[in-house]
Amino acid sequence: MRGQTLLLGLTLVFGGGSALADDALFGLIDERLRHMRDVALHKWHHQLPIEDVARERVVVRSARRAAVRHGVDGDGAERFFIAQIEAAKTIQSHWFGRWDTEPPRRQAPDLATDIRPRLLELGDEIVARLRQVPASSTARAAFDAALTTEGLSTGSRVALFAALGATNRYASTLARIAANGELRVGTAGDYAPFTYSANDESWVGVDIDQARDLGRALGVPVRFVPTSWPTLMDDVLDGRFDIAMGGISRNVARARLARFTGPYFTDGKTAIARCADAALYTSLGDVDRPGVRVIVNPGGTNQRFVDANIREASVIVWPDNRTVFDEIAAGRADVMFTDGIEVRLQTVRHPGLCGALPALTYLDKAYLIPRIQGDRAWLETVNVWLEQRVASGAVERLIERHVNAR
Repeated sequence: MRGQTLLLGLTLVFGGGSALADDALFGLIDERLRHMRDVALHKWHHQLPIEDVARERVVVRSARRAAVRHGVDGDGAERFFIAQIEAAKTIQSHWFGRWDTEPPRRQAPDLATDIRPRLLELGDEIVARLRQVPASSTARAAFDAALTTEGLSTGSRVALFAALGATNRYASTLARIAANGELRVGTAGDYAPFTYSANDESWVGVDIDQARDLGRALGVPVRFVPTSWPTLMDDVLDGRFDIAMGGISRNVARARLARFTGPYFTDGKTAIARCADAALYTSLGDVDRPGVRVIVNPGGTNQRFVDANIREASVIVWPDNRTVFDEIAAGRADVMFTDGIEVRLQTVRHPGLCGALPALTYLDKAYLIPRIQGDRAWLETVNVWLEQRVASGAVERLIERHVNAR
């Protein structure tokens, strides 16, 4: 109840604002659509197709990420930007149809120097104002009055207004959590003892237990959102969850794009090999030589370590971190570099595997939070909770329990 009371209070203080018709937003949308005549003119003169699927994907992803940084729900924002692109193509098709019978007499402004810079400015202005519009007759009348661009079809108009009605903006992550009644936790599910799931439905691990405790502190249930090491930062930037948990190493590359909490565990890269061969590897040079097969899971700090340090040994990129240690045990690979805690765990689960080499690097484990403008309360809240968990010994007890579990 205390967590629910806290979130309710934050919602009242930091709520997303009233859902009102926004004439300025409608005007910006219409202005952007009006530029589609010049875009169409450029494509007409250069014999370019109206549809450019690759560029549309780039535009939608970039716009979604900008919206997420402004506190807009990513899925709703993406639906709006897709509707906007479809409306733009409808308008361009309208002009192509007219020019088939009456070719245009004027040349188009330059797309790169004249049209696109203004479209980017308008996109930023739209993102800054993007919010939910009520499905009321008053709002619809204001929307219809503002959108006067020639060639905009009735279907596109309906789709745009519907997308605005499903676009939610939150003043803070805590306000979003309170409004939706859940904590979204991104986790890879392939890095025991921190996070493990065989089917993306049942989850176990240190950080799974930690996530559930955080949910209890906030008074909301937890929904685990599957991610992967290659896609982790994309998913954070796309706003697919409120926090990423699961043995994530703090590094500068990630910190440039998102916010880290304080650390809750300190570790380092080391090596694991078959016990019969472990004595052969007393230094990094013993591993990095012809004939040694180094196996690595893709996308995370393990692969970055291998890419930076292995030159002579052969490298096997194994896509499933859940089974990668089986490859060493079966003799199809010789060595893997990973964190010390994972070596401890896997030597318990695979009696034929042993640690090799002392720690080669220093790293901290922490939780990762999307970077949203003006939202410091979420990071501060998680840090206070985490500091209390570490100080009480709860995290250490979870680690020992999961490392020694069979």
